[in-house]
Amino acid sequence: MRIAATFEKMLYTDKGTAEITFSTAERTAAEELRKLGTGGLLDVKVEPHKEKRTYRANAYFWALANKLANKLSVQGSKPVSAEMVYLQYVRDFGKSAIVYLRNDPQVVYTFCRSWEKQGMGWIALEQPARPGAKVKEVQVFYGSSVYTRDEMARLIEAVVEDCKEQGIETKTPDEIADMLSLMEDYA
Repeated sequence: MRIAATFEKMLYTDKGTAEITFSTAERTAAEELRKLGTGGLLDVKVEPHKEKRTYRANAYFWALANKLANKLSVQGSKPVSAEMVYLQYVRDFGKSAIVYLRNDPQVVYTFCRSWEKQGMGWIALEQPARPGAKVKEVQVFYGSSVYTRDEMARLIEAVVEDCKEQGIETKTPDEIADMLSLMEDYA
């Protein structure tokens, strides 16, 4: 169980133990913890709280992707969605790998569909193969849900630069650095 809490106080008892008090706004989690505590000894791990990447950094990326999509839709003849913007950034700046598969259309198809079912941004692109080749290369892109702090920073920096070029207001470099410093790497 994980719970966000604030350290309040610590009291030493006559028995030589310490009573440590935390406060939290998470009532349901607190009740679960109380129930666990009646069962005896618990293992407790305390570490500094960090916001998950999926909260502020991800929300900021999507806000900019929406603004950029709206701007590009006005300029161009075809509408552009935030999802299209996101997928382009994943391809241009995201994390990718090359996977080698047996050059069998069913194997390649099954792998690609399975990869892409993991979510938006999980892209599988078949690479051309020479006639008669026994191996097929597939370039796979990971969705941003598994990006590290540095990988997400690269994605945000890219969309920020493009937004600036389009005259779209963005956060200051210090605000962006502060937001990224709070991210937890995907574990």
